[in-house]
Amino acid sequence: MLRRLANWVTGLPRSVKRALMLGVDVLVIPVALMVAVLLRHESWPISSSVFAAYALLSVTVAVATFAIAGLYHSVVRFLGADSIYTIFAGSVLAAGGVALFDLFWLRGSLGGSTYVVFALTAGVMIGASRFFARQVLLAHVGDEAEPLIIFGAGASGRQIAAALSGSREYRPFAFVDDHRGLHGALINGLQVHAPRDLPSLIRKRSGVSVLLAIPSASRKRRQEILASLLPLGV
Repeated sequence: MLRRLANWVTGLPRSVKRALMLGVDVLVIPVALMVAVLLRHESWPISSSVFAAYALLSVTVAVATFAIAGLYHSVVRFLGADSIYTIFAGSVLAAGGVALFDLFWLRGSLGGSTYVVFALTAGVMIGASRFFARQVLLAHVGDEAEPLIIFGAGASGRQIAAALSGSREYRPFAFVDDHRGLHGALINGLQVHAPRDLPSLIRKRSGVSVLLAIPSASRKRRQEILASLLPLGV
C-alpha cells in the first residue's frame, strides 16, 4: 500500500505536491491548537467563534512563515535540520500570535502553558507529517537504488550518507568503521559495524557496493581494505 502511495505521490506535478503539503498544514495546525486547549483545560474555555479566529490566525502566521522560508519549495526527500528549524519557528510564531490576541482580547483565558503546548504540538505534528512523507518516498526510491555500504563513519562518511539519502542510484544501509567505540551506534539512521561484519552485510543484499570514505586513512590501510573486498566480489 505504501509503495502504491509513493508511486502516486512521485508522479504528481510539483505544484500539486506543494498544495498537498499546504493542505496538511492547514488541517494540522487547528488540530494542534485544539489538542493544546484540551490538554490544559478541564472544560472548553472559549467560544467556537473565538477558537475559529485563533485557528485562522495561527494557520495564517505559520503558513506565511513556511512560505517565506521556502519550506514549500523544499524537496521532501532532502529535508534536513533547516526545515525542522523552520517548522518549529513557524509553530512558535503561530503560538505567539494566538497568545497576543488572547491576552488583549480575553485577558489570557487560555493560559501561558496552552501557548507552549500548542507550539510544541504543532511543531511535532507538522514535522511528523513531513517525516512520514519522506520515509514513504525514500522507501520508493530504495526499491530502485543500489544498496551501499559506506566504509568510514567519520565526517566524510556522514556527509556522503546525507547526500545520498534521496538518491535514486544508491541507498546507504550501513556504515563500517575501524573505530571500536562507534560499533553498534546509529548515525543518520544507519548502524555502524566492524570491518569483520562486511561479509555478512554483503550477503544480506544483492548488488551491494562499498564506498570508502576514509580520507585520513593511510595508503597502506586503504590497500588492506581493498584487498579484503576482492574475495567478496564487490
